[in-house]
Amino acid sequence: GGVPLPIPGESNVPEDLPRPQELPSEDTERSILLALTRRPELKAIDLQIKMAELQFKLAENQLLPALNAVITAGQDLGREGIGKVYRGQLTMSQPLLMRTARGKMQAAKLRMDKLRRDRQAEEQRIRNEVYDAISAVNLAFKRFMALERQVSKAEQVYFGERERFKEGDSTVFLVAERERQLNEAKMRAIDAELEYRIGTLALKTITVQI
Repeated sequence: GGVPLPIPGESNVPEDLPRPQELPSEDTERSILLALTRRPELKAIDLQIKMAELQFKLAENQLLPALNAVITAGQDLGREGIGKVYRGQLTMSQPLLMRTARGKMQAAKLRMDKLRRDRQAEEQRIRNEVYDAISAVNLAFKRFMALERQVSKAEQVYFGERERFKEGDSTVFLVAERERQLNEAKMRAIDAELEYRIGTLALKTITVQI
């Protein structure tokens, strides 16, 4: 028993939502490019790479010999003196802690290599995220379209049953049964559209568009 639930209609769907559509293949590369450009994980790794490169250059500079120039002024006051004179001295010193500097360079280089490998792995992980998200959206779209066709068929059956009932060719039970089947078909279609909306939102999150 009980009162049948009202049949969901177009008024139940917000007007500003675009109709679900399949994502074309060219959207895949565009989404991947957006994700690789905007994802904070990659930006964080890039910052660490720059810091390691700076550490490498600082250690490399420590290996360079130090060149010092000293200029002194004086007076030549002898009988044949020439007055004011300048004396220059150029000294070159080799760093004493070369082993430490080389060790820092090696450590910085190893860190750069590791970070670059980490970045490649992170790029691939993000690519896979995009592929999976687009696949989920398109799968939800296909499910929505199939269920929408089921709704159309269920509507035809329901309204046909009502016409037969008016002509005395059907029963209240059959009309109620067709109405229940139509309601269930519409609810499944709504669920499929919700799955599609969630999928598109996930894709926008992955590509940092929200």
